[in-house]
Amino acid sequence: ARDVTVTWEFTTEDGQSTTPLYSETDPFELTVSEETAGFYTATITTCSRDENAWVNKYYVGLEEELPADFSTSYYTCSVFPGGAIEDFDGISTFYDLACTHVLAADFAPGGDITEPWFIYGSFDNHEGNTALISMTFYLGRYIFEVQRGWVLAIGEEKMVFEEGVEQVVGETECTAMFSFRHIEVKCPQFKAYYDGIMSGHIALLPGVQAPYSPLNKKTTNVGLCYDSDSGFRPNWRIGRDEGECVVDTEAPECPDEAIEHCDLTTPAIEIMGVVVEWTTCGAGASMGCAELHCGGDTPTPAQECALEQARRMSCAVKNNNRVDLAQIAMDAGCPADECEWKEDVVTRGCPQKDLPFVCS
Repeated sequence: ARDVTVTWEFTTEDGQSTTPLYSETDPFELTVSEETAGFYTATITTCSRDENAWVNKYYVGLEEELPADFSTSYYTCSVFPGGAIEDFDGISTFYDLACTHVLAADFAPGGDITEPWFIYGSFDNHEGNTALISMTFYLGRYIFEVQRGWVLAIGEEKMVFEEGVEQVVGETECTAMFSFRHIEVKCPQFKAYYDGIMSGHIALLPGVQAPYSPLNKKTTNVGLCYDSDSGFRPNWRIGRDEGECVVDTEAPECPDEAIEHCDLTTPAIEIMGVVVEWTTCGAGASMGCAELHCGGDTPTPAQECALEQARRMSCAVKNNNRVDLAQIAMDAGCPADECEWKEDVVTRGCPQKDLPFVCS
């Protein structure tokens, strides 16, 4: 048996730290009150190796005392047109994305190696710039993929979408739905969105990473959404380093040559009186915008629309802003007619026979 030690620390809302007075092994029921409200930190150490300790931090408080933005801020990673990725900590980085790359994964969630999950992103050059062509989800022995043109493939079969109708994906615990010009995937560990053409977003759900504290990256977390430390895989590339899959880890980002167009960052929000840096959003959109304008280039109409959508969605997913997530009106830079955009997107992939939307 592995030597596992679990220690708990309780910190009151005014900063006083104590050790909770209950057994670490017996079941315990916590009654929430003014005396028990505060922060609970669990440190899990295996084999007495402090350097590999897992630390989870939770806030417990009375419902009416929680600020509105506290429970609605999720660690979110966004992929933007042009090769920019805004990671779970809100940091944007430009990558040479030549083929398929690990975006986010946990190969032992909660210490269970039998239930790993991986999300891969495949990229191509679309209209002259790097674009996300698909997102592949590996959950244990189940695999499915969302693809350009608003397609969800399970093996050789396509899920038949009906706009606004949520469906279970195969034999998984995940659901998928086409709505508001995105495919939305919900799994126990995360939710993800794909715009059907160039951009995608991944949000870690509560219980996978707790809100409020800085992201605690575990040794089992890998992928560009966590950091660029990819070890023997350049930019977390999957596959052989040949042909189009040759990756340049030193590829420079484009200087911001269109600052009047590319200042798209919104500041971090304040939670419990503390500015939480990872809640900043839009830095990846600003970097992607610079890539699309690099060398004096002008983004194509599709790139401009995809960037505007991705900027809005990145912030909306991170802050769980249901109004912006369910925005009916088209974004600035997009066709005013929603059907014009939808019909354009499906022509870029291999959509289902009966399209998942109705347009006259």
